[in-house]
Amino acid sequence: MHAFETKNLIIKPLSIKDEALFCSLYTDKKIMRHIREPLSIESAKKSFSKTLLNNGQDNVNTWVIIKKSSHEAIGIQTLVYIKNNPYSVEMGIILTRSAQGKLVPEEAISALMEYVFTIKNYHKVVAEFNSKNLATARFVKKIGFSLDSTFIKNNINYTVCSFERTLWNSNLITKILG
Repeated sequence: MHAFETKNLIIKPLSIKDEALFCSLYTDKKIMRHIREPLSIESAKKSFSKTLLNNGQDNVNTWVIIKKSSHEAIGIQTLVYIKNNPYSVEMGIILTRSAQGKLVPEEAISALMEYVFTIKNYHKVVAEFNSKNLATARFVKKIGFSLDSTFIKNNINYTVCSFERTLWNSNLITKILG
């Protein structure tokens, strides 16, 4: 699992120093409104410990997104390797309120896609999100994801979209850091 940079971001593996960021994101009712119920601080700390322990293992990788200009940690993104499809990964992103609406997800997710396609040699990226999350719908469309399906789970409509490696043609990563 590598750290890497883009023009505006540093994307590095989750570390023990990131507990406060993790907990603040997953306990914030407004940030979590389209993801799931917010966690209690105790549950968030347990989830962080579990995520940190499993980070870099075979099925999940989690990175912190840092704004280069201020060195402020502004979000977290995750890859989950799809068990029955060794050539595909699912990704997700969660951002601080201050990073929302500033083109951060387009740059961060696109860089992660480039990492997945060029360094890890996967063929397909999948994203699943609450259909009410219009910001996510806009940015995945802007990046070029195609709508695959929708489904209902626990009375919530979800959208599933994907992006094939053969369509990738961007160079966003400026440096791989180990």
